[in-house]
Amino acid sequence: MRKKKFVKVCVSCGSTRLEMLLLGYGLVPFGNEVSGLYTCRECKWSGNPVEVANVKEFKKMLEKKKD
Repeated sequence: MRKKKFVKVCVSCGSTRLEMLLLGYGLVPFGNEVSGLYTCRECKWSGNPVEVANVKEFKKMLEKKKD
């Protein structure tokens, strides 16, 4: 049985072009503290993304919600 691969997507536009937000420099040299939050490069939304198995279906669902 194959495992499903989940992808993080923006909850606003469905894009997978996410960038992790950094809080600043941590105690570890050359290490940054990670907030767990992401920014979408497409729509500039910031927050916690959702993980989906099918990006196309998620985008269709977002389009239906907009109508």
